[in-house]
Amino acid sequence: MQSLETHWPHFLGALLLSVTLASCSGRTIPENEVASGTLANRTPQQEGMSGGGTTLHVVATGFAFVLDASQVHAGTVTFLVKNAGAMPHDFAIQGNGVDQKTAMLKPGQTASLTVDLKPGTYTYKCTVPVHALLGMKGTVTVLAARLGVLNHEDRRTARNRA
Repeated sequence: MQSLETHWPHFLGALLLSVTLASCSGRTIPENEVASGTLANRTPQQEGMSGGGTTLHVVATGFAFVLDASQVHAGTVTFLVKNAGAMPHDFAIQGNGVDQKTAMLKPGQTASLTVDLKPGTYTYKCTVPVHALLGMKGTVTVLAARLGVLNHEDRRTARNRA
């Protein structure tokens, strides 16, 4: 029989996997505001059609983020972040000159983060040490603005050209 010394990495891996799977569950307020509770289910493009930008729902669980879309159109994007996990998390987004994050969210809290995004690829992650290494990271692709929908900067540029 082999000693525990040679098998401890396997036990540790199994323990981390068990904790991660056990904590995975989830469901998903105004500018960088933190609150408790849940929000109604909405698709990211529904709010974008009202002219107020796009809302993207983000749920933080054990060591993962679940977004209701991986692509959005350029312009004002509000990330509604809910911590459905058992430990504190935040949500940071970076790329194309953007470097912003929410406050640290306790389990059950929600926050919103509103940013102006240009076409390109943006990375997001939890900045709690080691969380990104354990899977709390990803990318969002921002597509060109939809035809007929201009953000504030695009409207100003169009006026100046006219």
